[in-house]
Amino acid sequence: MRWKIRIINIIAIALTAFQILAYIGLLTEPLPQENGIDAIAFYIGFNIFLIIAVILFCIAYKLKKKWKSNNLGDMIDSIGKEE
Repeated sequence: MRWKIRIINIIAIALTAFQILAYIGLLTEPLPQENGIDAIAFYIGFNIFLIIAVILFCIAYKLKKKWKSNNLGDMIDSIGKEE
């Protein structure tokens, strides 16, 4: 379970880095002057890596919390048992 959490975190960090590079690349370009649904579609499409990264960070957090609670339960159950 721990390696799954690490892989998810690495992917989320990579997606965040890609998004930062996209923001840096956008600094020299003027923003398109879109209206309505086109502007919404542009910003969702442009920030898709960031959206996916946030979702992956949330999934990793919940998995880590679940893993810790399961690990704590196993440690409590092992009290008094011979090794």
